[in-house]
Amino acid sequence: MTISVPEFTRRYASSIFVVSAFFAMCLLNRSEHPLFAFLSFLIFFIQLPYLLLRAGLSLVTRKFSIARIYFTALGIGLLLWGWLFLSSRTHFDTRFEILLFPGSYQHCVESGVHFESNKVINVCWSKDEALGLLATEPVFSDDVVYDSSDEIALPSSQRSSEWKNAALKLPPFGVMNYEAMLLTNHFYFVRFSSESPPNL
Repeated sequence: MTISVPEFTRRYASSIFVVSAFFAMCLLNRSEHPLFAFLSFLIFFIQLPYLLLRAGLSLVTRKFSIARIYFTALGIGLLLWGWLFLSSRTHFDTRFEILLFPGSYQHCVESGVHFESNKVINVCWSKDEALGLLATEPVFSDDVVYDSSDEIALPSSQRSSEWKNAALKLPPFGVMNYEAMLLTNHFYFVRFSSESPPNL
């Protein structure tokens, strides 16, 4: 039996809304822009009462199969949000990728800027990039950086001049401020931001 598009849309409007909201939440969450992050947060917590209400109404009217669908969607949403939240805070997915596929990062290590004879620093790749919506808004860049000296995590006053000279050859070092978080084996997640002056 065939079903028309309007009939399909009417019958599955709730499911379409939930899937669209989850998809929008993922896209906004991964953008890293503060406004988009807020919208992602808002979408998620609009979905919670909606799904709970629909599930509760289905239970009251004894439509248990429909209630199961809403509770399943709620569980999937919670798991998805938890995954995105942990990924943005701990970057565990990038840690696993580096540990499981070290060969894909070997070129980054070998092609880096050498300093002090046996030390290397290099920007491996940009994990994400968030641009301000307006020209006056800050610019953000999320990168994975290899630094065998680990000086990237030290206060500016404790970094050697050799390290600073090497880092200046790798934009956006020297252009934007940054914060570094150790991932594993001298690889760092680095969040560059134009909100404040460079802290090299």
